[in-house]
Amino acid sequence: MPPSIVERENTEYIHGLPSMERNKKGVYNALEEQNVNAIGVFGMGGIGKTTLMQQINNEMEKRIDFKFVIMVTVSQYLDIKKIQDQIERRLPKNNVGGIMDDQRSAARANILSRRLEKVEGNILIIFDDVWEKLNFTEIGIPLSNKSCKIILTTRIQTVCKNMGAKEINIVALDNDESWKLFESINVGSNKDVDFEVKHAVCNECAGLPLEISVMAKSLNNNKLGEDDWRESLRYLKNADPEGVGGREGIVYKSVELSYDGLKENKLKICFLLCSLFPEDCVIDLFDLICYGIEEEEEEKWAEYAKKGIDSLNDFLDILNHLKSRGLILQQHVCDQNISTARMHDIVRDVAINIAKKEGFFIKTGAGLEDWPRIYNKEFKWISLWTIPSKTLRINPKMLKC
Repeated sequence: MPPSIVERENTEYIHGLPSMERNKKGVYNALEEQNVNAIGVFGMGGIGKTTLMQQINNEMEKRIDFKFVIMVTVSQYLDIKKIQDQIERRLPKNNVGGIMDDQRSAARANILSRRLEKVEGNILIIFDDVWEKLNFTEIGIPLSNKSCKIILTTRIQTVCKNMGAKEINIVALDNDESWKLFESINVGSNKDVDFEVKHAVCNECAGLPLEISVMAKSLNNNKLGEDDWRESLRYLKNADPEGVGGREGIVYKSVELSYDGLKENKLKICFLLCSLFPEDCVIDLFDLICYGIEEEEEEKWAEYAKKGIDSLNDFLDILNHLKSRGLILQQHVCDQNISTARMHDIVRDVAINIAKKEGFFIKTGAGLEDWPRIYNKEFKWISLWTIPSKTLRINPKMLKC
């Protein structure tokens, strides 16, 4: 069976927001320009770039513009092999053959390039969360192939310029749009809470869709009275996250507030354990259970974990509760595996910041070539995911964790 035109993404895109609809139209118009091969969608973290791209990806299923639409997550620490694997997985089989794990990078790029050239029809590749200029030759994308168009999302406008991309700037929502988004999510809140208080909380979100989503979900409870809303409002107005300013500091405040609002310790433990995974990595519930099996906090995560399959529903409830609060996200919309999730990179940054105070040491995907100098400290968990095993030149017994 040939691969589908798109792999549908789970998205919280809200129709009818004028600014987002203009942004979407701008991307579509750019795709129709014959002399535009690359489009750069830029804006600060949490402003809705990924959500917009997920929506465009899904809409392409009913359009005839492209034979295949491939959405690739890049992340801060560039991993060419991971990018190649994400692209190849979505391509039809042909007589070129597939790329192999043990092949050198040049050979992998050559095979991927040949496979892309053999595709009949136009291809759209969306590179999400780009932090530096991508070398398409190194990846294996044939620059001479005019039937292949590129969209990239980035927080850094210079990346768009360096890649010669047509720029589309994503800006914050205005007050009316912010309230429409907030209200569409916060449908189960206490109707007795003063409208002005709710509106003030929304305004503190500064027009950032991620911030609005996290706050609206965290307060989406009819048991929360006006005092709870006012306390949240005071926190958003007065909290000053260490080392984080501007609008991104606003997102930090909302995530920390939502974390503090988790009443059960097992929910907090699970949230922090999610930060052990590399950025944009699939979070698997069974890995979470293993990572937390030695936890001896009051809620006795270990006791749940050691029950095995009988307690799986307990863990699924924990995962779903974190999803309902916007702290973790569902995987692809077509993904039937309810035991997996992912974490927005800004939310993960907050989780890591909190986890440091709770005895975590996390350096995942950071390009480390050797063990970091952490030998004289005690940690509950150490996550050095993606470091090549040949570089681990230390006896694990030396570590206290």
